Amino acid sequence: MEWVQLKEFVEFATGFSRDSLHVIVGVCLHFGLAAAFKIPLSRWLPWCGVFAFAIANELSDIIVEYWNLPARQFGEAVKDIVLTMFIPTLILLVARYVPRLFY
Repeated sequence: MEWVQLKEFVEFATGFSRDSLHVIVGVCLHFGLAAAFKIPLSRWLPWCGVFAFAIANELSDIIVEYWNLPARQFGEAVKDIVLTMFIPTLILLVARYVPRLFY
């Protein structure tokens, strides 16, 4: 099964929109990487892993899909990256600068 097909399967199997899946996967990946490497969420490594995944995913979409309006396609890619990164970025910043909220 190809990456695009796997993403479509997950979308239809869960009933979540693609935008919702970006948010969910971003948060799960952020926590998952922190747990896998046994490092706190205040470190940059889990965040960088999520960012690398988001970039790779969007590059894959750009390569596989062809849109008549490239500006719209790139705008959609940027929106997806922002959706994926928003909560992990918030968690990273709060964990680094206001850690008492996690006690």
